[in-house]
Amino acid sequence: MTHPTEPKLPESLEAIRAALDAGPTSGPWETVGSIVRTARRPEDMSGLLIADCGIHDPHRIETAAFIAACNPEAITALLDALKARDAEIERLRGDAERLDYLQRRGATVEILPSGLSWKFQVGGFHGAVNHDIRAAIDQARAEGGEKTK
Repeated sequence: MTHPTEPKLPESLEAIRAALDAGPTSGPWETVGSIVRTARRPEDMSGLLIADCGIHDPHRIETAAFIAACNPEAITALLDALKARDAEIERLRGDAERLDYLQRRGATVEILPSGLSWKFQVGGFHGAVNHDIRAAIDQARAEGGEKTK
């Protein structure tokens, strides 16, 4: 679910993922002037041409460097990092909703001994006890008719 304050990522990310899934030539890639190629193979010191950015001028050399830096492994790592970030944001958003619940309801949280560990008791109009504070809050929220993830 997209949060109202979350910037929307370009739809082109789906196209990028599809292009990666199609199996482009793997990296690393390197530049020679305005030419982008795969890294040299030890057996014959050649590399597979990836892109020829045209005549050698500073702008085209910079473009070639950009293309080389955007090899499939680098883009896959970037997309994986975005996916991990999104999962962490969703986890943190869930915690924020739990804290908001406690604040809205004026609920209390007590730590109760339970053998060699602890239990958390969420008090207030709807209460719950659980070894996991998140589960205790979610249980109290559910008993109060509030939707939880």
